[in-house]
Amino acid sequence: YSTREAGYLALQCPAAEHYHLQSESVLVEILDAAGHACAPGETGRVVVTPLHNLAMPLVRYDVGDYAQVGEACPCGRGLPVLRRILGRRQNMLHLPDGSERWPLLSSSDIGKLLALAPIRQYQFVQTHRDRIEVRLQTARSLTDEEARAIVGQVRTKFGDGFRVELAFPKELARTAAGKFEDFVSLL
Repeated sequence: YSTREAGYLALQCPAAEHYHLQSESVLVEILDAAGHACAPGETGRVVVTPLHNLAMPLVRYDVGDYAQVGEACPCGRGLPVLRRILGRRQNMLHLPDGSERWPLLSSSDIGKLLALAPIRQYQFVQTHRDRIEVRLQTARSLTDEEARAIVGQVRTKFGDGFRVELAFPKELARTAAGKFEDFVSLL
């Protein structure tokens, strides 16, 4: 896990699914809405202070990401742990009832989607509070059955309160920094 401003923040533990913070080179704080440190299991915003940039230091820089603090790791490294890196606040899923949640696309979610059709690349875009557009690049045109299966899988993942539409653009959008995001909220 890295940022352009602070470099490497965390590396995945070779013995577990979580990430070890690179405390030797950067101070990473996970803060709640009141600015207090999050406890293990809590989610908060990622604030960093790189320890290697002496010419132009960044102090408590909010990178715009959210992460979940983890328990101490049994691997013995002794470094602080991030259980999950959730991503940017602006790309939260806005539910039709007005609440929000992280879209959290897991490997199994994506595996199920990719097994349904010859999908080369995908992107989920929330265009309205009750609408998700699935932007796909495929090896061939989809059959009606494949299209229905994809819509059904997306509803299973995000909920029945969304109208799901398929789109097939020539290119999938990237951020101004060139990053590809698999879930984008336009709200």
